[in-house]
Amino acid sequence: MRKTKAGVGLTAFGAIAAAAVLAAPEAGAAITGVTVASNGAPIVGCQYKVVASVDVLSELTSITFYDNGVQFATATPQIAFSQAVALWSPATAGTHTILAKGIISSNQTQVTVNAQNPLASAFGALSSNLSCPISPTI
Repeated sequence: MRKTKAGVGLTAFGAIAAAAVLAAPEAGAAITGVTVASNGAPIVGCQYKVVASVDVLSELTSITFYDNGVQFATATPQIAFSQAVALWSPATAGTHTILAKGIISSNQTQVTVNAQNPLASAFGALSSNLSCPISPTI
């Protein structure tokens, strides 16, 4: 059987292309950002939408969200929007590190959470609902 230069070249090209595809997830995988949707600082006990911007081709599996190291949600990226979305209710005031972690990559942001209005504890759920923004939906 006779080998041609073109056949050897195509075989070598195929091997290089296959190696590039296999290496690409590590090189190009990215959760490109994490944001907390809030007008102003989040408030303890209120609910907020957390969005992880995702390179969908590299992160097709679930994204897990953490607040100061404690898991609070898991979401599958929405391919049409290149993002994974979760709901978050901070339990304490102060600085919170929100981490979005996939199989290949992760990204995080820090937010400062304010204490709830003192009237919330004095008047219960009614006052609490008045101090929170409208609850987001996913």
